[in-house]
Amino acid sequence: MARYAGYGADVGVAASLGVPLNLLGATNWTLDVTGDVPDVTGMDSSGARQFLAGLTAWSGSCDGHVDSAEVDFFQTAGPTAPLARPGQQLALGLWILAGGTKKYTGEGICTGFTPKVAVDGAVDWTLSFQGTGALTYPT
Repeated sequence: MARYAGYGADVGVAASLGVPLNLLGATNWTLDVTGDVPDVTGMDSSGARQFLAGLTAWSGSCDGHVDSAEVDFFQTAGPTAPLARPGQQLALGLWILAGGTKKYTGEGICTGFTPKVAVDGAVDWTLSFQGTGALTYPT
């Protein structure tokens, strides 16, 4: 059985329909994939509830340390707005193995960006997102 170390993972982001590039300083990512199960129980169910597979959704977040080389991610570089701002359309790549095919991909919308600064630590950030449409699973 093959297992993977977290230090071999990566997270990438780009403007909508772009190619996600890895975020320097990323430390972790989380993906939450859910599915609705509508209750379709009728009076003819013989006392047992019945359900159908419904709509699916996905969302997640990633964290990291601020890296001054990530100009497009954190601050405006020329005429473009930063990627890390609520409402921004994103292309997302969440790698299990950096640079490989073992990754989740999809389009999403930035739902939150939280810079974090502490006197006794690094300057960090958290980016949260909501998927729009289908999520592509690792191959």
